[in-house]
Amino acid sequence: MRPSLPRLLALALLVPSAARLAPAVPLAIAPAPQGLQDFKDKFEQARKVNAKEEMRKLVRTRKDDAVFYVVEVAESIANNPSEVVFERMAAIRDAWNAEVRTKFCENMEVFFSNLSGPFKADRRKFMLEYKKLESAWLANIAGDKDRVILNQHAAAFRGLADSFKAIGDKYFESNSWQFVALSLDDIHEKGGPDLRGAAEGYKACLDAREAVGLKDKVVTGYEERLRQLTALGYGEAPKEGTPEAAAAAEAAKPFAVAATPAPPLEVESLERPNWFLDDHFVIWHQIYLQGKGSAAQIGRLEGGPQALRTKAAEVMVDVDRDGQGDVELPLRGKPQVISMELGDGDARRPWSFLAMIGHDQTQYQGLQYNSALQDNSALIFIAPSASMTLDIEGTAVQIIDENMNGEYGDTPGTWAHMGLSEGVYQPEPDSMVIGGGKRAVPYSEFVKLGDQWYQLTPENGGASFQVARVSFPVGELKLDFGKGPKPTYVILKGRDRFENLYVDLVGSKTVEVPVGRYTLAYGMVSKGKKLQSVKALMVADSSTKAWDVRPGETTDVELGGPFDLDFDVQLEGDELTVPGQSVVVLGRGGERYERMWNCVLDPEVSWRKAGSGRGSKPEDMGVHMDRDAMEKFGYPAVWFPKDRTLSVKAGGEGAEAQLFVKKNKLFGKLESSWRD
Repeated sequence: MRPSLPRLLALALLVPSAARLAPAVPLAIAPAPQGLQDFKDKFEQARKVNAKEEMRKLVRTRKDDAVFYVVEVAESIANNPSEVVFERMAAIRDAWNAEVRTKFCENMEVFFSNLSGPFKADRRKFMLEYKKLESAWLANIAGDKDRVILNQHAAAFRGLADSFKAIGDKYFESNSWQFVALSLDDIHEKGGPDLRGAAEGYKACLDAREAVGLKDKVVTGYEERLRQLTALGYGEAPKEGTPEAAAAAEAAKPFAVAATPAPPLEVESLERPNWFLDDHFVIWHQIYLQGKGSAAQIGRLEGGPQALRTKAAEVMVDVDRDGQGDVELPLRGKPQVISMELGDGDARRPWSFLAMIGHDQTQYQGLQYNSALQDNSALIFIAPSASMTLDIEGTAVQIIDENMNGEYGDTPGTWAHMGLSEGVYQPEPDSMVIGGGKRAVPYSEFVKLGDQWYQLTPENGGASFQVARVSFPVGELKLDFGKGPKPTYVILKGRDRFENLYVDLVGSKTVEVPVGRYTLAYGMVSKGKKLQSVKALMVADSSTKAWDVRPGETTDVELGGPFDLDFDVQLEGDELTVPGQSVVVLGRGGERYERMWNCVLDPEVSWRKAGSGRGSKPEDMGVHMDRDAMEKFGYPAVWFPKDRTLSVKAGGEGAEAQLFVKKNKLFGKLESSWRD
């Protein structure tokens, strides 16, 4: 029987993340240099002359080879029994029992000796599928390390683990679980691991090995990795009788808190983690109406109130969607509060928003255009102002409907907006003010009030909440923001159980959070005030760092400068093109700075033969600075530099490009690394 790969792959825990989570034992993916065949030859030579001490030495010094030999000999009992096979089994069993002192050999011998005909046929099918999956898994790991395929393999190996369990094959049940764990862990692919699922796989693998009496290097490596994942909050549920279990039981008894209306908010009422919310009304959310008789949705209130243009200079809000206006929407050049009620019965709740119209000399990314009311079009700029307040055991928590969908404290979505690269989306959670403060933080399902953590669950659109006291191991996050503009806010979010936990790292030296893994959700860097301000949105992609918080420890979150520039390079023949809409700023944590308002990048491009020295004389990319360009290329184009094509003669060596920004209003001088 060809050895499986629990030794070759399950020990592959010396991974890129090991710098953070160094294993307690050295781990390797290479097989023992002597090889299984050498072990078999030497053991058989010793068996034939009854050299018991030599057989024990081989098991003692080469236990992993001995494991595979035990499985191979035991399997021969079921498939090709003979006197020699039984003698080999007795010899390896005696040596194993003398050195390792577990019942692994007996368990394997009993399993294969009692394997009935139907189960033999089933096991052959399971083994064929196992080897097929094993080969496909290896091919993926050696190639693209595709996360989708890894997840598919995890599901398939999970099914095989159940199949092997059904026929009593604990050894291959364990091996199947190890592939589940390795597939879901972040060892080979870090873009979308399921660390809780990986911990489950490691635990199941270890349990099956313990049941069969096997403690090898697989066990040693996986015990350490399971300890690491458990310390990060991805392990088993707390055991009965522990403080964690008591806290979990208390959390299962939530209490109801009714939300009470809070006064509508003005734009500058509070500091809020909302990229849209400042004096630049032209980038607020919008209601677009055509001529008289037209209608449009308000904000993100799907199926809710509509705006109706009843006259050339009159807009009404149809709250109950009966086709008749219920609330006037004043058409003025300064923000006006528009108030109404949403929902019925227990879900009845107040809601409001700010609305204003533009004028004929509106500035948009340095370009002037007419946003005033027209006979055939009406552009109304709107901003969030609605909030509700909870009294949670004496602490006031004000929840603001930042995403303007009419619900308070809902699960946030992500949205595509102008100024974002293709495939990049902007999260827009609600926000909350704790204890009457002057700075809002992102709404979070889990929030600490005083010394107690709570879990909040909105009901009826946020008209009321279920609140539960919760407890878990905690650590701290600390923002370390490097050179460059200072952040207005930096929002991180949790994973798994805490996927709807959001924290702002700006404003506090450290922030307490549950143990676990955290990723960048969004943030903002800005400079200046009111209409003179410039800003950029901070977002993450698959290459952005993640941060692991351990119990009682402080984890530094390194973001900011020194900065790089990310961009695409398209080489066709003797022409090298840098698409303008691919150019963004990168921070040291791999974070992206996009949606650059009033500070559009204007780089120069230089090229060189791949790997050579100095680049060519830089050539300016330029930016779109006239209305004709906006009309020709669309509003998204004015958020980025122009496309730039250079004539190159790279030959067969290929070409690389580098970008320079002499002085950006927000980031100052920038110089990219060479990219191809």
